[in-house]
Amino acid sequence: MTFSLKSKVTHIDPAGILKCKSPCYELKKVSLNVTSPFETDGIFRVILVESTTYLTVPEELHQAIQVKQAKTHSSESNILTRTSDVVSEDVLCHKENNLNGFNQVHHLQEFFSPVCTLLLEGRGSAYLDLHFLPFNLEKRYCTIILANELIGEFVYLVEGTCGIPLPSGLLPMDSPNVLPISSTLKGQGIVQPVLCFKCGLTDVLEEKLKIPLVNEAREKALAIAAQQQMSALEHKRRKVTGTLESSSVRVAVAALGLSGIEREVLCWPTKYPPKLKSVDYSVQVSMPEYFEIPEKLSIPVLSTSRVNSRAFSKEGHQAAKVTDIDTAVELPIKFIPQYPGRYPCQILLQSSYDIRVYLIECVVNTDSAEAELEFVTPAYQAVIQDIPINNMSNQDWKLQAFLKGHYFYGPPLIYVCPGETTQYPLMFKPIAECVTVGKLILQNETDGTAHIFGLKGIGKKPLALDHIMIDCQVRQITQKVLMVPNFTTNKLTYKVTSDLSMVAGAPNLTVEADDTAAYTLNVSAWKRGVFKGVISFIAEVEEQQQSQHNSSLEETDGEQALQKLTTETSQTVDVENTGRNFSCCKIWFSLEINSVPCAPERTLHVNCAALDITGIEIPITNPTHETLQLDVVLMGAALSGETTLVLQPEETLSYEVHYSPASTGTSEGSVIFLSEMVGEFWYSLKLTSEKPLPTTLPEIECELGKWVRMHIPLLNPTYETLELEIVNSNPEHFSVETDPRKPLMVAPHSTTEVPVQFCPSALGRNSHMASITFTCPQLCSAFSISTILDRINAVG
Repeated sequence: MTFSLKSKVTHIDPAGILKCKSPCYELKKVSLNVTSPFETDGIFRVILVESTTYLTVPEELHQAIQVKQAKTHSSESNILTRTSDVVSEDVLCHKENNLNGFNQVHHLQEFFSPVCTLLLEGRGSAYLDLHFLPFNLEKRYCTIILANELIGEFVYLVEGTCGIPLPSGLLPMDSPNVLPISSTLKGQGIVQPVLCFKCGLTDVLEEKLKIPLVNEAREKALAIAAQQQMSALEHKRRKVTGTLESSSVRVAVAALGLSGIEREVLCWPTKYPPKLKSVDYSVQVSMPEYFEIPEKLSIPVLSTSRVNSRAFSKEGHQAAKVTDIDTAVELPIKFIPQYPGRYPCQILLQSSYDIRVYLIECVVNTDSAEAELEFVTPAYQAVIQDIPINNMSNQDWKLQAFLKGHYFYGPPLIYVCPGETTQYPLMFKPIAECVTVGKLILQNETDGTAHIFGLKGIGKKPLALDHIMIDCQVRQITQKVLMVPNFTTNKLTYKVTSDLSMVAGAPNLTVEADDTAAYTLNVSAWKRGVFKGVISFIAEVEEQQQSQHNSSLEETDGEQALQKLTTETSQTVDVENTGRNFSCCKIWFSLEINSVPCAPERTLHVNCAALDITGIEIPITNPTHETLQLDVVLMGAALSGETTLVLQPEETLSYEVHYSPASTGTSEGSVIFLSEMVGEFWYSLKLTSEKPLPTTLPEIECELGKWVRMHIPLLNPTYETLELEIVNSNPEHFSVETDPRKPLMVAPHSTTEVPVQFCPSALGRNSHMASITFTCPQLCSAFSISTILDRINAVG
C-alpha cells in the first residue's frame, strides 16, 4: 500500500517575542537573541515583515517573502539611487506597493536591520541588530523570518510601541512676557525645550506662539529612514557628495506614507489649488483648565517649507526664496492663573502624517523669589539644609522631589498638611574635591505648582583621614602599612602621590567598591629632622591611567618612587557640561616623619682655651664618578666654617672647621655633610674649653706727678656679643676709662681697645702692679680675662 502525505501549517507561533518602545521619530537600536531550532549550521536570510497586527497565517508570510524579494530589486535602484532631487510620480507609486502595504498601504517602514543574513550554528544563538524608527502613535509588529532553503524557516516577533515625540522647540518670541530663564528642562537624560512666560496672579496672559512650519524631528527621521534603506554603494556615494540628508532622499521616504494626491502636492505644490496646500492639525493641551487654545490649526505646506527644501518648476528648476512668513504659523493661547506657582503645559499637534509636541510654562509671580542654595563642605563630610515648605491651602500636598546634580541627596516624597510647614532635608555629601551645580524641583502633584531651587555644591579639599607618625633612621628603610578605603560604589584605581621625596611605594592602588586595601609605604630619609607632608590617593579616569602609568614612574632600588604632588592633581568637573564625568576621588593622610641620625663616621676630641680659636681638619672623599656638592651643617655655637663643599669625582679634600669657645667647660658638636646623592654622614665632636691664661702687658714708665695712658686689646673671636664687667685690683694707681654704669660690649669677631690710665704715687715699682679682670656673667660666671701689669716703673 502506498500513501501520499501532505502537510499544511495553519498557524505559526514565534520562537520569541521582543518588546521595545521609542518616542516618535526617535531611532532605537535593539538586539534580538536568535536561537536556531535546527541541528544544522547555516546562513539564514533575514526578512522583515511589518504590520499593524500580528501575522499568524502562513500564506500571508509566504506572500510577504515574495513581495520582499521583488522589493529589493526595485526600491533602492529606483528611488534612493536617483541623482535628481525630484522623484517621479510613477516611481513613488511603485514604491507604494512595498511590503509595508501588506496591511496598510500608507505606512512608512519603521523596522530595519543592518544585515540581510545571519550565520547560526546548530542549536546555536546569535544577536540580530534591529533599528526601530516609529512614525505613528500606535503599536507596530515586525515579523522576522529567518529562512534557509535547505534547512528551513523560523519566525521571531518584535512588538514596537510608539510614544509621543520628544518636545520640539518653539521659535523665539519678542515679548515682554517671556522669561529670560533656562529654556530647557532636563529630565531622565533628555533635554526638553520649554518656553516660559511670566504672569501676575490677577492678570490674563494672551500670546501667539510661533509654530515652525517644518517638523525638524520628522525631517531628521526621514533622512535616517532613507539611509537605513540605502545600499552600501549608494550610502558611500551620497556621503562623498554630501547628499545623505538631501531633500530628494527625504521626499522619497516621505512619499511612502502618502496617498497619490498628497504625493503630488509634496513634489509639485504649484500645480494644485490652495486648499491642498495646508495640513490640518488637532490641538490638545495638558492643562485645559488654565490654557485656552484653538482645537484646530492649519499649517501651510509651501514650497520653501515642505520636506523638499528646494521647489523646482518644470522649466526653470530655480529655487524659491524664503520669506519670514514661510517660517512659522501663529497659535494663539490664553492663560488664566488661579493661584501662585508654575503651570507647565504640553501642547500636542497631530495630523494624518505629522505629530508634534511643544512645552510651555507659565510662572505666576509671588512675593518670594526662587532661592539659590550653596553648600560648602570638605569631601566625604555631609552638610544638610532644611528647606521649609509652607502649605497655606486647604488641601493636603504631595510633593515629588526631582533632584539633579551630583552628590545631592534627599527623600523622593514629602507630604505637607494644610496650614503647616514641613522641612525638606537636602543633603550635600561630595566624594571628591569639586564644584557641582544642580537643581531641586519639588513638584506639587496636588495643584501642579513646582518649587525650584538652584543648587551649587562646593566640595573642598577633604580632611586628612589620619595623622601618621613614623620614626626612622637616616639611610635606613622603614615600612608603614596604610589602610586606604573606597567610599564609592565603583571599583577605583588610585594614583598615589606625595610631596615628600623620601617616601616611596607602588604608584597605583586598586580598591574594590565599598572596601579597604592595604598600602605599604617605604620611608628612606637621607637626612635627619622632622618632616611633615601628605600622601594622597587620587582615583583617575580609566583611559588616563595606562599612559601615566608608563610615563611618570622612576625606579629606585627596586621600588617605584611616588610622583610629587602638584597643585593640578585634583581636577574639578563642570556637571552642566560633562554630565556623569565627575572629579577625581581623593583620600589623603598627613605624615610626620621623625628621622634620627645614624652613627657618626668618627668622634673627634678638641681642646681650646676660651676666646681662642683652633682649626679642625676633616678629610672628605668623593666616592662617585660625578661632581659631588655637599651642604655642611655645623651643630654648636662655637663652630664655624664653610657651608658648602664641592668635590670632583674621586677627589679627597680636607674640610676645616674652626672652634672658638666663649665660655669654659665641655660640650658636644657635630659636623654634618648633606647630599641627596650620597645621603647624610657626620662627625661627632667632643669639645673642651679651658680657662684662658692671663695676658701680661709690656712695661711702661711714667714721671712722678704725671700720668700715662695705655690700651688693653680685647679680642672676641666668637659669634656672640660679649657683655664684660671689669674688676680692677689696684684702682689707686690704675683707672679704666669706661662708664662704670654700663657693661663693656664687644661685638662678634672684633677687637675693642680699653684705655687704662696709670698715675704713680711714688718712685720705683712698689705698689705699681695691678690685675684687671674682664668677666662675662651671661656665659659663665667663672670666665675671666686677666691682664697683669707687673712692670710699671715710676721715674723722677
